[in-house]
Amino acid sequence: SLIPFLGAIGAIIGTIIAELVVALYQTYAIRNELEISKYMKYLFKGLSTGLIMFIIVLGVGHIISNIYIRLFMQVLSGIIIYGILNYSQIKKIICTKIKRKKSIKN
Repeated sequence: SLIPFLGAIGAIIGTIIAELVVALYQTYAIRNELEISKYMKYLFKGLSTGLIMFIIVLGVGHIISNIYIRLFMQVLSGIIIYGILNYSQIKKIICTKIKRKKSIKN
């Protein structure tokens, strides 16, 4: 068990490993039903976006010493970076919902 040796970090590592195993099993289980390579491009985009967000939020955390201001600024910077990096995807979702509502009214 990782928790007695690493505490909260051990719990994080264990959770990530468990989620990864489940995701890999589910991908393997549906390999004949879906074209998995088609969805891999979304995986890499998500991973790269997450890595960029992580680096920026971590950097903000190292700059600010007050724990409350640091937490607020990390959350705020995470939201802003997520919005900027996923702007085109968010825009598509909003436009699709608006078009659906207009088509329902007509």
